Amino acid sequence: MAFQHSKASTFTYNSVLLAGVDSVQFSNSADPVDVTGIGDTAKSYISGIGDRNISLSGTVDPASGEASITMWNAFQAGSAYTFAYSPDGTIEYGGDGIVTQYDESSSVGDKVTWSAEILVTTAVTRA
Repeated sequence: MAFQHSKASTFTYNSVLLAGVDSVQFSNSADPVDVTGIGDTAKSYISGIGDRNISLSGTVDPASGEASITMWNAFQAGSAYTFAYSPDGTIEYGGDGIVTQYDESSSVGDKVTWSAEILVTTAVTRA
């Protein structure tokens, strides 16, 4: 089995390649729909509508700051923008999403970081 290192991962949002991202969590779920009928002896379900969100974080770069500024501006705008996520440099997921949360944090003796939550608003493609 071949494994892939995540150093090849990339994340682009609103046409900006986000440099300095150190973590991406791409979550996929679907609401279960109960299709149990009268007389059934066990519950039955089918997969419902998908729900996806992306959690990402990175380091605030005072020289360029492009990643943190991109996410902050998107949060302020409240509009959906296109994203492209490649976990391994070959597979790419794409769609649109809105930034629903943006945070920055700092502590003594550590780097300044940012984190954001993106709620996916369209179907996701995988290429």
